[in-house]
Amino acid sequence: MNDLRLLFLNGLFYLLDNNYTASNVANYAFEFYLDHRITDAKLAYVIDYLSGIDASPEFEMDKDDVISFINNNLLQS
Repeated sequence: MNDLRLLFLNGLFYLLDNNYTASNVANYAFEFYLDHRITDAKLAYVIDYLSGIDASPEFEMDKDDVISFINNNLLQS
């Protein structure tokens, strides 16, 4: 796993363990996007998707949904 993925996941899992809300995750993903040059296509997709999970109720994901999304889109080869 590359360093940028690991950095993103460390911050995301901290939020999931300590203070999960859809808006906290969306803000974290958006700020991560602004702070880093992301060339990894899978990571870019995950960050883009998570940045919008607080847009409206139909996009919101609970904690288990976020974990499943990460497993399916970033951790599987």
